Amino acid sequence: MRNAAFFILFIWIALPLLGMAPSLDQSMCTEKPNPIAVHVHGVRNDQGTIKVKLYGNDPVEFLVTGKKLDAPRRPAKKNLTLVCVYAPQPGLHAIVVHHDENGNRKLDRNWLGFPTEGYGFSNNPKLFVGPPDHAEVAFETTEGLTHIDINLRY
Repeated sequence: MRNAAFFILFIWIALPLLGMAPSLDQSMCTEKPNPIAVHVHGVRNDQGTIKVKLYGNDPVEFLVTGKKLDAPRRPAKKNLTLVCVYAPQPGLHAIVVHHDENGNRKLDRNWLGFPTEGYGFSNNPKLFVGPPDHAEVAFETTEGLTHIDINLRY
């Protein structure tokens, strides 16, 4: 009996680590073609929403108001929140994520201009002063499901 319990525990832990467990992405991101399953890690609480902004391959349009291709909001889930975005076609894209904890629909900043709410970018680039370049966060999407992991910074 003890061996059976150990085996079940092993399978429960090992299969997801080996990528053999069924993925929630397949069933959750099916509304439109070219889905991107964005796994937002490090969400510090369940307050507010997680907003994901999808940008295309033009570096000039990256982070420009009104130039995003898709920008859904989902309720924040502590530790990990899944948000699906949809690319108009496969190709080069970039993602920006922000945890709008107070629900005011903007990224709050302190008096020095630094964000006071969580934020992150595709490819999880190292940041110094200011946002990264498009080239640092750009990634290739395909016709099928694309999976991206983004770690929030607070």
